Formats: sequence, C-alpha cells, structure tokens
Amino acid sequence: MMGFARRGACESWAPRLPAGFGLAIARFAGVGALLAAGCIDFGGAPAPAPDRPDRPEFGTHVQPILTQNCALSGCHAGTAPAEGMSLESGKAYANIVDVRSTGYPIYWRVKPGDPDSSLVYLKTALDSPPSGARMPLERDNLTTSEIETIRAWIAAGARR
Repeated sequence: MMGFARRGACESWAPRLPAGFGLAIARFAGVGALLAAGCIDFGGAPAPAPDRPDRPEFGTHVQPILTQNCALSGCHAGTAPAEGMSLESGKAYANIVDVRSTGYPIYWRVKPGDPDSSLVYLKTALDSPPSGARMPLERDNLTTSEIETIRAWIAAGARR
C-alpha cells in the first residue's frame, strides 16, 4: 500500500513505495535500454545483409546476376535465346519487365511490385515453379542472397 512519509529536514512529504518497487523500476529501465539499443527484436523487417541492398537497382544488382547465371550460350543469350528472352546486358530489362510469359501467359516475366506473379523470380526461387523447371538449368541454383535481391528489386517496382 502506498502512503506518505515525512522525509528530510525540510519536512517535505514524499510517497512511500511498496517493497520491491525499486527493483521493478530497475527492470523496466533495463528493458527500455535494451529496446533503445536494438537488442530486442519484435519480428520487424530484418536489416538487409551487406551484400543484399534494401532497394536493388537493375543495372547494379540484378543484371550481374542474370549475366553470370542466365545470359549464357544455349540459354538466354545469342541469336536464339530460350523463350525468345535474351538476358544479355542491354537487352534484358526490355525483355522481362512488364512482359507476359510466352509459355505461361497468366504470369509475367517480371511484374513490377509483384514477385509472386513474376516468373523470373519464381523460376529461380522454387524447386517446382508454376511453369517449366527451376532455373538456371543444369547449373547450381542461385544463392539465397541472389534470389532475395531479385525478389526485392521486383517488389520495389523493378526500376531500371
């Protein structure tokens, strides 16, 4: 029970606090310090990994992934690229962004703002994509970071 006690020489009145109240305040202050320092995570969006930017750009972040893994002879490069989709530098953006899939037209190659309707993302991320096989064919899958970069770029609007 809280009451008042006479304190100090100047005869002022101060509240008398219940036993253990000081410990509760100290614990509360400790949690506040941890929150302020960012040591407690409540499931918010994770910080991007150093090699995975927050808002990827096509030329800087996405095209290098496509060039290294997809724009290869016999795949999405040369005079007769698979599905007519050249992913070579200078051609890839126009061939994929806001372009319907030729093999599965209910999907887009890349639908800005919607990775789940974008086959470029789905075919690199899923073992069983809605159309065809996982890409790249007969090569190692893209890394988690590369897949997330493509997803984040599409989700952010697939800007050049």
